[in-house]
Amino acid sequence: MSHRSRSRPWLALAVVAVIALITVAAGFFLRRGGNPPPGGGEILPRPGSEIYREMVSSFYTGVAPLDVDANEQAQVSLSRATELVPEELAAWADRGC
Repeated sequence: MSHRSRSRPWLALAVVAVIALITVAAGFFLRRGGNPPPGGGEILPRPGSEIYREMVSSFYTGVAPLDVDANEQAQVSLSRATELVPEELAAWADRGC
């Protein structure tokens, strides 16, 4: 038996172990719901909540003027959206920050 044929079972075992480790880690990550913030709080408001509705309204009120180059008007609404939910990156991106 050559050296090459004896190393293959170890290689197969290593590949299976790595796949199992990745599967367990992914399952743990998904079960936890991703990467929650420290302290167990929520990052973004839940859809349907008052702050969610206000932020979405401010966001879209700011995005619409961008389509017609009314940038000053857009900045007011997008700034309000970032004040309401600073963790929402889309408002910051559209605001140009």
